[in-house]
Amino acid sequence: MADIFLSYGHTDRARAEVLAAALAARFSVWWDKDLDAACTWRKELEEQIDDARCVVVLWSETSREKDFVRSEASRAAQRRTLLQVCLDGEDVPLGFTESQWIDLRAWNGEADDPLLAEVLITPLEKRVRGSRSALLVGVDAYAHGAGFQAPGCASSSVDALRKLLADRDDTHFQVETLINPEKTALMKSLQKVFKDALPNDTVLLYYCGHAKLSARGDLYLCPNDSELDYLDATAISMEWIAKRALNESSASQLVILLDCIYSLTADAVGQVDIPSILVSNLGQGQGKYVLAGSTVLDRDVAERGGSVSRLVRWFVHGVETFEADDGDCILTADEICRYVQARIEAEAPENQPLSKGFNTNSSRGEVARRTTAAPTATALRGNREFFLAIRGALDEGRLVPLVGDGVFGSGPLSAFRLVSALIETAGLEAGMRLDERYPLATAAEYLLLVFGGERGAFLRRLTTVLREQSQSVVQAQSTSKTDDAPKKVKVKMSFDKFMKMSAILSICSIYGATSAAVQPDGAGWRFFSYHPLLMTLGFVLCMGNGALVKKMGGYTNTKIHGYLSFLGVMLAWGGYYVIYKNKEMSKKQHLTTIHALLGISCLIGTTLIGMVGSIFLHPDWGVQKTNKSLRWWHKRGGRAIVFLGWCTCFLGLKQLTSDYVTLAKFTVPLILGAPLILR
Repeated sequence: MADIFLSYGHTDRARAEVLAAALAARFSVWWDKDLDAACTWRKELEEQIDDARCVVVLWSETSREKDFVRSEASRAAQRRTLLQVCLDGEDVPLGFTESQWIDLRAWNGEADDPLLAEVLITPLEKRVRGSRSALLVGVDAYAHGAGFQAPGCASSSVDALRKLLADRDDTHFQVETLINPEKTALMKSLQKVFKDALPNDTVLLYYCGHAKLSARGDLYLCPNDSELDYLDATAISMEWIAKRALNESSASQLVILLDCIYSLTADAVGQVDIPSILVSNLGQGQGKYVLAGSTVLDRDVAERGGSVSRLVRWFVHGVETFEADDGDCILTADEICRYVQARIEAEAPENQPLSKGFNTNSSRGEVARRTTAAPTATALRGNREFFLAIRGALDEGRLVPLVGDGVFGSGPLSAFRLVSALIETAGLEAGMRLDERYPLATAAEYLLLVFGGERGAFLRRLTTVLREQSQSVVQAQSTSKTDDAPKKVKVKMSFDKFMKMSAILSICSIYGATSAAVQPDGAGWRFFSYHPLLMTLGFVLCMGNGALVKKMGGYTNTKIHGYLSFLGVMLAWGGYYVIYKNKEMSKKQHLTTIHALLGISCLIGTTLIGMVGSIFLHPDWGVQKTNKSLRWWHKRGGRAIVFLGWCTCFLGLKQLTSDYVTLAKFTVPLILGAPLILR
């Protein structure tokens, strides 16, 4: 997003280039050097105009006749970001005379002309940075007192905030204060302060007074003339404030500070969730921050022995000392709101303060800027644009899973599959443990919000950034360890390859199980048929797919591996029960063949291996889940026993049929797939 979009006619390109160079020293400037191709790039032009903080239109004798210049000016005027500059000839064209314009007809055409700084750059700084306005409301007395509790600190809290915001050099707020206003005056001031705001402006609203919750769940801020029996007519609902003031404002940043004593109306009973009511009423719109000093019923916001509320005391302290700042000398709304919430929670947790930001990815909500030191910023080298785009999201400090199937999903774009792929691309997998919950996963998912849900664009950009950053890490490691042999990077199985191998394994196991169940030829289905069916499905289908899914790595796939292995063991024990009962019924001896001995050995072995995995290596509660030696023996031992189980299934089928075609259809896919599945 550029600070300034520069619109001009093609014949004015030389002067536009000089202006762009002069402006670029202070702002980021987007301008099209070849307007003959404007129609080709119409979509890009529209996006740049919509995203720019200020659109500067250069009017000249020729550009006044250009339709595309007029069109760009009209679009900017609709968004209230238009700033017109007259280079020569007459004034601005008809239709744009109501908007502000700057007279540069006396400009000598050079970048060092003092006229530029005086009449153009200085106004632009205000437009780009935006102005700051504050409406501070305190109600410490009610004309119809019954049913209303007025905070005793309302007037002093308003005065403390006024001194902080209006009188300091690093805040520069235009402040309006209202003490004990009536409803009409308060509504007028609310609409005015939010309606008059321009894009890039910051508007702060502070209310200290009583708030009523009705039986319908409506929340009312109560001015001086509120009457308990006629709240709709005499009080101001939060729904009205949100819809008629906040959401209709053009301001980029809206900061709402609430110091309310909440109570229920007579017809309202039961428990109420004040945070949910605030969120539902104020959660729409862009760039909005809400800080409530208390969200508990019938709790006074005034401190015992204190002249101001806790919210105001810590807000003033955080701004005056810049203690809430993250070190860049720019104090943002989210920084100060989270700071105040943390201080109140530490001091009076029973107040249950609330700090919430809504749709703030593109807006940092600047509250104060230190003038004694130059602001600093930290950006990923070569990725400043990407860093600036995600800065607001990083400052929020909240992680929300939103990519693919989410943290606990298993699709190709799920969080852990995504992180696994990024780590593989970076060549860093050897030093990572993919069976743990990565903060990177949820962080990456949350950053998808910055791109408005455009998953493809986000993933491409994030992959590029991580690859570039990881390459520098790999180079640094290789430089510091030049004598070390290169480490082998383990490659996880892709999802597509898993699906192909799983399909082959499933078809093979089902074919073998159903073929063995009806052998010898002509025997048909009988009680014994359940023995080869269950054993083959258990060892080949379930345990084979369990080993296969584990090769993709990750927390979710590790748990799926455990579920499939457990199901395979249960099916195998079911098969053992069938053969045991069958021999008992036919009066035959048990465990008299190599096939039988191998079968019971595999069954006991897989059971023991499964118990070790579930007790010691489970990704949630495993007491030794990071023990590399135990994991190595579990993996190697489990795969060896599963392979032995496959061999036992083959021997069992061979005892039932001598048809080489049937035997080949079952064994050849297993022989070819074993190195890939059990290696």
